[in-house]
Amino acid sequence: MKRRNTINKKRILDIFEKKHALTVRELGKLLPDIDKSVLYRNVERFVKDNVLRQVYINPKIIAFERINEEHDHFVCDNCYNVQGINNVNSIIEDILPKGVSVSRGGVVIHGTCKKCSIVN
Repeated sequence: MKRRNTINKKRILDIFEKKHALTVRELGKLLPDIDKSVLYRNVERFVKDNVLRQVYINPKIIAFERINEEHDHFVCDNCYNVQGINNVNSIIEDILPKGVSVSRGGVVIHGTCKKCSIVN
Protein backbone atom coordinates (compact mmCIF):
# COMPACT_ATOMS: atom_id res chain seq x y z
CA MET A 1 0.00 0.00 0.00
CA LYS A 2 1.40 3.37 -1.01
CA ARG A 3 1.58 5.87 1.82
CA ARG A 4 1.06 9.59 1.61
CA ASN A 5 4.07 11.74 2.29
CA THR A 6 3.19 14.58 4.61
CA ILE A 7 5.11 17.51 6.02
CA ASN A 8 4.85 16.00 9.51
CA LYS A 9 6.30 12.67 8.36
CA LYS A 10 9.20 14.49 6.74
CA ARG A 11 9.84 16.56 9.86
CA ILE A 12 9.81 13.44 12.04
CA LEU A 13 12.24 11.60 9.78
CA ASP A 14 14.48 14.66 9.59
CA ILE A 15 14.79 14.59 13.39
CA PHE A 16 15.71 10.89 13.33
CA GLU A 17 18.42 11.61 10.76
CA LYS A 18 20.11 13.94 13.23
CA LYS A 19 19.39 12.18 16.55
CA HIS A 20 20.24 8.61 17.52
CA ALA A 21 17.47 7.07 19.64
CA LEU A 22 14.47 9.06 20.81
CA THR A 23 11.33 8.29 22.75
CA VAL A 24 8.07 9.72 21.44
CA ARG A 25 8.11 12.09 24.43
CA GLU A 26 11.55 13.42 23.41
CA LEU A 27 10.35 13.70 19.82
CA GLY A 28 7.36 15.69 21.04
CA LYS A 29 9.66 18.16 22.79
CA LEU A 30 11.52 18.69 19.51
CA LEU A 31 8.26 19.04 17.54
CA PRO A 32 5.87 20.70 20.01
CA ASP A 33 3.48 21.91 17.31
CA ILE A 34 2.61 18.35 16.20
CA ASP A 35 -0.18 16.63 18.13
CA LYS A 36 1.03 13.71 20.25
CA SER A 37 -1.41 11.29 18.59
CA VAL A 38 0.05 12.20 15.17
CA LEU A 39 3.56 11.52 16.49
CA TYR A 40 2.56 8.11 17.90
CA ARG A 41 0.66 7.14 14.74
CA ASN A 42 3.54 8.10 12.45
CA VAL A 43 6.19 6.41 14.59
CA GLU A 44 4.11 3.21 14.70
CA ARG A 45 3.72 3.31 10.92
CA PHE A 46 7.46 3.86 10.43
CA VAL A 47 8.15 0.80 12.61
CA LYS A 48 5.70 -1.32 10.59
CA ASP A 49 7.28 -0.08 7.35
CA ASN A 50 10.81 -0.89 8.63
CA VAL A 51 11.93 2.74 8.57
CA LEU A 52 12.36 2.93 12.37
CA ARG A 53 13.12 0.22 14.92
CA GLN A 54 12.40 -0.02 18.61
CA VAL A 55 15.19 0.15 21.20
CA TYR A 56 14.11 -1.05 24.64
CA ILE A 57 15.71 1.27 27.19
CA ASN A 58 14.00 -0.56 30.06
CA PRO A 59 10.66 -2.38 30.37
CA LYS A 60 8.78 0.93 30.56
CA ILE A 61 10.73 3.06 28.05
CA ILE A 62 10.96 2.41 24.32
CA ALA A 63 13.05 4.62 22.06
CA PHE A 64 13.08 4.60 18.28
CA GLU A 65 15.83 5.04 15.70
CA ARG A 66 16.31 4.98 11.94
CA ILE A 67 17.19 1.64 10.42
CA ASN A 68 20.35 2.63 8.57
CA GLU A 69 22.86 0.09 9.77
CA GLU A 70 22.93 -2.73 12.26
CA HIS A 71 24.39 -1.85 15.62
CA ASP A 72 23.65 -2.48 19.26
CA HIS A 73 23.20 -0.17 22.23
CA PHE A 74 24.61 0.84 25.59
CA VAL A 75 22.00 2.39 27.94
CA CYS A 76 22.91 4.32 31.07
CA ASP A 77 20.65 3.21 33.92
CA ASN A 78 20.95 6.64 35.58
CA CYS A 79 20.31 9.16 32.79
CA TYR A 80 18.94 6.73 30.12
CA ASN A 81 21.40 8.07 27.55
CA VAL A 82 21.59 5.64 24.62
CA GLN A 83 24.79 5.13 22.66
CA GLY A 84 25.29 2.97 19.61
CA ILE A 85 27.98 0.27 19.84
CA ASN A 86 29.45 -1.74 16.98
CA ASN A 87 31.00 -5.16 16.47
CA VAL A 88 28.85 -6.96 19.06
CA ASN A 89 27.48 -9.27 16.36
CA SER A 90 30.91 -10.76 15.63
CA ILE A 91 31.36 -11.56 19.34
CA ILE A 92 27.88 -13.07 19.59
CA GLU A 93 28.45 -15.26 16.53
CA ASP A 94 31.43 -16.79 18.32
CA ILE A 95 29.36 -17.83 21.36
CA LEU A 96 26.19 -19.07 19.63
CA PRO A 97 25.61 -22.82 19.42
CA LYS A 98 26.93 -24.38 16.21
CA GLY A 99 24.39 -24.72 13.42
CA VAL A 100 21.93 -22.04 14.57
CA SER A 101 20.71 -19.37 12.20
CA VAL A 102 19.94 -15.88 13.52
CA SER A 103 17.29 -13.92 11.62
CA ARG A 104 17.47 -10.75 13.70
CA GLY A 105 18.77 -9.63 17.01
CA GLY A 106 19.76 -6.70 19.06
CA VAL A 107 21.82 -6.32 22.17
CA VAL A 108 21.20 -3.69 24.81
CA ILE A 109 23.90 -3.45 27.44
CA HIS A 110 23.02 -1.55 30.61
CA GLY A 111 25.39 0.22 32.96
CA THR A 112 26.57 3.70 33.96
CA CYS A 113 27.81 6.17 31.37
CA LYS A 114 31.02 8.15 31.81
CA LYS A 115 29.16 11.34 32.71
CA CYS A 116 27.13 9.66 35.46
CA SER A 117 30.21 7.78 36.76
CA ILE A 118 31.98 11.11 37.30
CA VAL A 119 28.99 12.60 39.17
CA ASN A 120 28.60 9.61 41.48
